[in-house]
Amino acid sequence: MPESDHLQYEARIIEQAVQGDKQAFGQLYEIYAEQIFRYLSFRTGSMEVAEDLLCEVFLKAWDALPRFGSTNKDHHFNAWLYKIAHNALIDHRRTSRNEVSLEQFGDIGSAADKPEQIVEKNEESVKLIKLMKDLDETSRNILINRFIACLSHRETAEMLGLTENHVRVLQFRAIKKMRELMGD
Repeated sequence: MPESDHLQYEARIIEQAVQGDKQAFGQLYEIYAEQIFRYLSFRTGSMEVAEDLLCEVFLKAWDALPRFGSTNKDHHFNAWLYKIAHNALIDHRRTSRNEVSLEQFGDIGSAADKPEQIVEKNEESVKLIKLMKDLDETSRNILINRFIACLSHRETAEMLGLTENHVRVLQFRAIKKMRELMGD
């Protein structure tokens, strides 16, 4: 499906969901749940916590859906969902005392991956996670939003309350810093 057709289709589903259509909201869940889960599991280091937070994110989204688009900030549904997920993470960290270290979490890999490929991916993930700890929180969030959550510059900017150009500059600096840390 061409990008413009996909965007029109998605906009139609969003509009139906905003009007209270539960089936349309279910379609939005199908579209976004996996990527939101990936983001949450990367940030928490726990698949179980990520599943709980995913439920929380979509419940909060359903409750807030009638207000979606009512402010100038709410243009992209994807960025709006990530903002809800980000806030759920903050709330979780405030209330949680026993956090799992990010080093304990690795990329699961696909079922088609050979065991040695999975191990290699996990080692690379752990190394990158450790290096990302040397970045400031904003830079770390930008890299996660751009490369883990696959958000656009605009969506990342909306989520973090920055300008799109500022996100680009901070992303460039964060990548440069990561290269320096990796000895590249």
